[in-house]
Amino acid sequence: MNFSNEFKPQSLASTHVPAYAKEALDCIDEHSPLGKTLQKAKEQLRLQSILEESLAQIGLESLINQVHASEYKASSTDWLLLALSPAISHRLQQKLPSLIGALKKHLPDLQIVQVKLAPQLKANSASRVKTESVAAPAELPVSAMTAWQKLYEEIKDDPEQDALRLAIERLLAHQSTKK
Repeated sequence: MNFSNEFKPQSLASTHVPAYAKEALDCIDEHSPLGKTLQKAKEQLRLQSILEESLAQIGLESLINQVHASEYKASSTDWLLLALSPAISHRLQQKLPSLIGALKKHLPDLQIVQVKLAPQLKANSASRVKTESVAAPAELPVSAMTAWQKLYEEIKDDPEQDALRLAIERLLAHQSTKK
């Protein structure tokens, strides 16, 4: 028995949407939370492509993957760009007048562009600092202990060597508590 003509899975169905259904789908997209998220994502991609094109126009193609566009609202006249490192942020600050000129071709209401470090960079830079755990000092060999004790006995009564005597006392006391 052949079901290929009778059964058609949804994934293989025609992608043509009738006119009456298109209006309903558009309404769902506009009024559901996922529709708003999808619209924001599309707008973000559009802004990122505008930024990439503008960077290429002013000769900063190498920074395309290093700079991200934040949300830009048409009602606002300023836009925030997020750089992945302080060096890139500084370079963009230097080229900001040229960048604004290139961006105005696509966003005519744009007047102010701010460049800041991306938040994830700040979190990552703290984790990059190596924190080395300080290992407990090893026990002194017997020969070293006897040498320190001998030196301690020699300077025990000398008032000029008080600081050295106290340091040796602490060393010997610390070594004796380890055993």
